[in-house]
Amino acid sequence: MVRLLLLVTVFLLSFSQVSWGQFTDDFSDGNFTANPVWSGSNVSGGGSDFTVVTGELRNNGPAATATIYLSTPIKQANEWTFRIKTTQNPSGSNYVRVYLRSDQADLTSSTINGYYIEAGRSSDNIDLVKVENGSTTTLVDGTGSPLNNTNNDIRVKVTLDASGNWVVTADLTGGTNFSTNVGSFNGDNVLTSAITHFGVYVRHTSTRNDDFFFDDFDIKDTFAPTITTAEGTSANTLDITFSEEVDQTTAETTTNYSVNNSVGNPTTATRDGANPTIVHLTFGSNFSATLQNTVTVQNVQDLSSNAMASQNVNFAVDVTPPTIASVQVLSATTIDVTFSENVD
Repeated sequence: MVRLLLLVTVFLLSFSQVSWGQFTDDFSDGNFTANPVWSGSNVSGGGSDFTVVTGELRNNGPAATATIYLSTPIKQANEWTFRIKTTQNPSGSNYVRVYLRSDQADLTSSTINGYYIEAGRSSDNIDLVKVENGSTTTLVDGTGSPLNNTNNDIRVKVTLDASGNWVVTADLTGGTNFSTNVGSFNGDNVLTSAITHFGVYVRHTSTRNDDFFFDDFDIKDTFAPTITTAEGTSANTLDITFSEEVDQTTAETTTNYSVNNSVGNPTTATRDGANPTIVHLTFGSNFSATLQNTVTVQNVQDLSSNAMASQNVNFAVDVTPPTIASVQVLSATTIDVTFSENVD
């Protein structure tokens, strides 16, 4: 019996093109050790529990019951296409998961958060599963037992929109005609845990340690960045925090920002060196102390070249100087001064 569970933390096996938020990989380079570097289990003791054979990724675990995985870093993704092949009928003891989103590199962790597709178990279906701190909830419970075959060659496509709506389709012949509607789930409260990895997970018995194949990963990020917060940090400086890491060139283009009340464009825009979701703006004029201040941001791109639409965000400015809250004499030569707020 075969069941395909879609765990949304898809695994980034070796790929030929990557931009943190998207990549493609058909394993034509014959490896997964470079561009990018993958990490995973080594239960077999041979260096890795996976190998590339004739342009396909294959499990290569120990001749024993084992759980193995391979993962690679990813920043953002909301559309996944990939191929899974089996040379024997999967079962409750022999199945795979493709992690679309994970907050950990170790896909076997008991505290993992993410989403996945699982092929195997006993229902022969394709399911979309959400996992929170190791506990699972099935979002899409497929029907029809399409994987109840000795040999399976399927291609799965998963999409996620900004409202948390998931759609899962498949081509049960391994092609690109995704005419099989596996199912959908609307309005998921998408996990807010960090997206750090994509990967594959295989559970196999001693005689099935090399029966699962993966290929043709095509992972895309189509979400444009949005403003999360805008905070006035002084009378003429403003910090913008975006929903994801932003491209340095467009983030530091001053004409992409403007403040009302005749303040205009900033004189400088600098992406934060430690946190690429933050941009620091400095303006030639002070913000209004009496009127509502609004910043307009447009054309800033993420690392996958998705450009944001124009967005207006109000922000507050602290124009009240600090005052002395208390003074304490500690000795003949030492006093402690406490201010009403943090001071520079």
